[in-house]
Amino acid sequence: MELNFSTSSPTNKEVQPDEIEHPLDNRSIQLQAEQENLQRQQTCLHVWNRLQGDIQQLHELFTEFNKVVHVSIIPLCVT
Repeated sequence: MELNFSTSSPTNKEVQPDEIEHPLDNRSIQLQAEQENLQRQQTCLHVWNRLQGDIQQLHELFTEFNKVVHVSIIPLCVT
């Protein structure tokens, strides 16, 4: 009589308690990802608002410059 013993590990691996995925762990990971995404969005919004302010200032400077150039050219055209 011959007994064959397999030396490979069994296919039905027992799951250790520390290897079980807990729903709270998954939720924590999801919340962390959402917080990181929110932080990126807030940073983007802050940069966008600063850019809008810079554009507004540039527009005002251009308007004032245009007035100065326009006022300076009119006397030259009149004489």
